[in-house]
Amino acid sequence: MRPLVYTALASALLCAPVKADLEADFRSPPVAARPYVWWHWMGPNFTTEGITRDLEAMKASGIGGATIFNITSGVQESAAPIADNPWPEQIYRGDAYWAAIAHAAREAGRLGLEVGLHNTVGYSTTGGPWITQERAMQRVVWSELAVTGGTSATWVLPQPASAPYRGWGGGIKEPIAFYRDIAVLAAPADGVIERDSIIDLTSRMDAAGRLGWDAPPGAWKIYRFGHAPTGATPHPLPDDVLGRALEADKMNRDHTRFHWEQVLAPLRKHLGAELGRSFGHVLIDSYEAGPQSWTPGFREEFLRRKGYDPVPWLLSLGQPVTHDKANPARRVVETEEQTARFEYDYKEVVAALYLENGWEPARALIHEAGLTLQFEAYGGPFDTVAGSALADLPMGEFWSQSGGGISSVIVGAGRAAGRGVIGAEAFTGLPQNSRWDETPGKLRLSADGSFASGVNRLILHHWVHQPFDDRYRPGYGMGWWGVHFGRNQTWFEPGKAFFAYLGRVQAMLQRGEQSIDVLSVGRVVGSSDVVSFPVFLNALRVNDGKIVTPAGRRYAVLVVPHDKTLTPEAVRRVLELARAGATVASTRPERSPSLQGYPACDDEVRRLALEGWGEGGEAVRTLGAGRLYASDNPNAALRDLGLNQPWVRVLGENAKQVRALERHDVATGSRFFFIANQVATPSRVTASFRVTGFTPELWDAEDGSIRPAPNWRVRDGRTEVDLAFAGIDSVFVVFRQPTQATGAVTAEPIEVGSAVLEGPWELEFPVTAGAPRLVTLPRLTSWTEQTEPSVRHFSGTVRYRASLRIDPGWLAEGRILRLDLGQVADLASVRLNGRELGVLWCAPYRVDLGPAARAGENSLEIAVTNTWHNRLVGDELEPSDLDWGPTRQFGGKDVGRPLARFPAWLLGNGPRPSVGRSTFVTWNYFTKDEPLLPAGLLGPVRLDCLAPPSSPP
Repeated sequence: MRPLVYTALASALLCAPVKADLEADFRSPPVAARPYVWWHWMGPNFTTEGITRDLEAMKASGIGGATIFNITSGVQESAAPIADNPWPEQIYRGDAYWAAIAHAAREAGRLGLEVGLHNTVGYSTTGGPWITQERAMQRVVWSELAVTGGTSATWVLPQPASAPYRGWGGGIKEPIAFYRDIAVLAAPADGVIERDSIIDLTSRMDAAGRLGWDAPPGAWKIYRFGHAPTGATPHPLPDDVLGRALEADKMNRDHTRFHWEQVLAPLRKHLGAELGRSFGHVLIDSYEAGPQSWTPGFREEFLRRKGYDPVPWLLSLGQPVTHDKANPARRVVETEEQTARFEYDYKEVVAALYLENGWEPARALIHEAGLTLQFEAYGGPFDTVAGSALADLPMGEFWSQSGGGISSVIVGAGRAAGRGVIGAEAFTGLPQNSRWDETPGKLRLSADGSFASGVNRLILHHWVHQPFDDRYRPGYGMGWWGVHFGRNQTWFEPGKAFFAYLGRVQAMLQRGEQSIDVLSVGRVVGSSDVVSFPVFLNALRVNDGKIVTPAGRRYAVLVVPHDKTLTPEAVRRVLELARAGATVASTRPERSPSLQGYPACDDEVRRLALEGWGEGGEAVRTLGAGRLYASDNPNAALRDLGLNQPWVRVLGENAKQVRALERHDVATGSRFFFIANQVATPSRVTASFRVTGFTPELWDAEDGSIRPAPNWRVRDGRTEVDLAFAGIDSVFVVFRQPTQATGAVTAEPIEVGSAVLEGPWELEFPVTAGAPRLVTLPRLTSWTEQTEPSVRHFSGTVRYRASLRIDPGWLAEGRILRLDLGQVADLASVRLNGRELGVLWCAPYRVDLGPAARAGENSLEIAVTNTWHNRLVGDELEPSDLDWGPTRQFGGKDVGRPLARFPAWLLGNGPRPSVGRSTFVTWNYFTKDEPLLPAGLLGPVRLDCLAPPSSPP
């Protein structure tokens, strides 16, 4: 929303506001409320000078903290690391490395920032060069031998081979040497396998694989089952540890502890007092380690949890073992249904071991070190609900060219676990979308969409460490990935306004909590919060008719969704909570999904279902002090409880393009709503709120302004507020001031005059640009339309100057003068008569002139900044003095070339051989034929005069 200059009426309506901390945090967001960054250190290329410059730039930008990643110099493992690195002696975790980490922690402390570290090399997942094959992730492997029975014979069973998991990391480079046997089983060669026909021959095989057996008549297959490393590697690995790191076993507590000791012990040694202070967290980023299906002791754990031996059922060769849904070798043991039940049990045990032997002990060790855990808990064979709940900062991700938002499971699980801050890896850019041409305006849509989804801390991807002299710009990138934040961006200075916007939004959204009435189990239902099945079974309680989580969050309705299958234990828990006074919604179960206790488990489910849901198919039944609704939809329960009215409802023909989020600030008693328009076209909507007795205010996070809502009313027990959006835009509607009013308070001003600034315009280019110092334009056009190459390919900031004449009548009391810049490529800072009016970083590019305006001639200055795109393309017209690798493809399209080696002139800090080139990058997206992007102030520039509706024109 664009602010209006306060009128006397507006000021009177806001007299004696209740500031508390809500307004103070909005005006000046605390460090923890500001956006963070992922800070990528590329191979051995880091310097203490560059670290200091990066951190000082973050502080100046309004960044709250950074997470250090150690990745390969070239990022893409399909390409070799960049050769001739300037600092080859700075190996991963060598003396210079730890000195740099300690320096970063001290500098962060000096600047009041927080830094942390990704727990392993690369950006996935948990492991490193300290993990041997024995401690690595394990999978079930097998060999099979067809034999004909009826005689006594000896066979040699081949040791099963293990094909390394490739994935993004490419897999282990050395041969897989570690192997341990699990069992030797024989079964009839064809058809369905009856459980009783499976013969355990484990004790008959010797260490060399020789098996003696008097096989019964008929065709048999002998299977030798064992486990071996999956071969998954962390990635992308720093140059000096390529091929020498493995992902740690995530289902084994001893191996988990070993991994985290290797991570945390050196931090304790080298960081001293900064550990747990300026150095505050460790991160587990994207899970890209692939599946794991075995660990030492798995058979015993399975028996303990499920009550039967899983090994005979391995003969099904189904998805839990092969991880292949369409495996042609899959066989049926007993029946298709029983085989599917085994697969359900197997996956559940794997997920439980990931949590109990992997993530939970990791968090405990991290906390012992005085640190917090940030975790993207999805993408693997574990429960996202449980993983997100245990993280101190649950995280998701969204990409730059998206509508924003992260999984509702992460948000709902985090809220139910009492996490006040939900993070997102923000704006990760594909190589075809992020080519040094990103701008804050292009990121607005996904930023607002993520906030509306429940995110309240963005961790920007990426801010690459710049170790070189500042002459080498834009500098280091993260291979082909974006978005390119950092101190070498053309719009680094005006872009601070974008970071301030993010900080203000986050400061609001980190206050209080979102009011959610429904808690679900296992998966999100509608806009519910969510807990895992173990929490549902063991940790929920009922108090005064409310479901209460271990974190103290309270809910009116519990939903237990399912596909007609629940274990007897789960059904008993549904009935127990209902009888204790809870309102529960869950369809009638028909059987168990598990093989545990089969077939008696199904009989027990049906008996309990009759007890709870009855015989007659009633929609709702009273059980003890509570009620049980026979539906996975909570709406009927909410209606009966009088909670079916949403906190905010958007009305009007443009309503579908607007997203809204409610929060309640318990400390101040305020309730506020984030409203975001998600399309570039103007729209008008009415937002109806489940709030009365308070005056609605509009808080604009772009500039920190606060004003009364211009048009509002109370209708049918709700407050309606009319909102006008000029494009992709957002506003907070805040209810904090008690009021007796019931109708419209004021109205938006109306336009009473308009004038177009034709020119001429004087353009001032930087001295270092190589362009003419001054250029005069009779009319506004893109710089790319100029004949002078240095102007046409210019990237950076150009100052426009013109004279603005203002009619004295336009300065009458109560009138507002608004400057509309029209089209801008890409950011603009406006100054009138020497007074700064602010930065315009997204459309519409409008600003109120306020008291800076005076009658007659006014001096107008507009500093316009574009992206690096045009200069990078222009450099391709010059002779190359860089050695590029071959063109790479992503998604079937050419996306540029990696730098093959650092040039001698850079290593020697000498003059460039190609004197016409002015940029240096480590990934080149462009050729000389790449079209240029519009640049500069394109207009038309218009001055509008607005007056209150009651004023004469």
